[in-house]
Amino acid sequence: MSKSNESHLITGGTDKQIRFWDFISPTKCYTVSGLEPSQQKPTYDAPESFQGKLFVSYDTDLPSTDAIVQAQLPMREGRGPMPPANNFKDAIVDLKTIDIPIRLMISSSKDGTVKLWR
Repeated sequence: MSKSNESHLITGGTDKQIRFWDFISPTKCYTVSGLEPSQQKPTYDAPESFQGKLFVSYDTDLPSTDAIVQAQLPMREGRGPMPPANNFKDAIVDLKTIDIPIRLMISSSKDGTVKLWR
């Protein structure tokens, strides 16, 4: 999905996450959407033994309810004010970028949701 002078890829799939992969620097890779509010951000790496041909995302497990700070429990249990959902409920089936009038990305999923991203 990158322009010819850039080196990146944006992916989405059955894990319901959208990821930005930077092939020049794995430290610039990130998850755009799909993380739970209490889930830590994954780390990205390019093992040297694969000479830049493999990038790995190390996801973290969701912490147990006992390990979550008490202030986060109401949000995790669905009590109190809830921020708008950023995650899809089913597999991401399509991604498209458009540049007119501004650069946007459109994503859609099997649950029928279509989202616009700046």
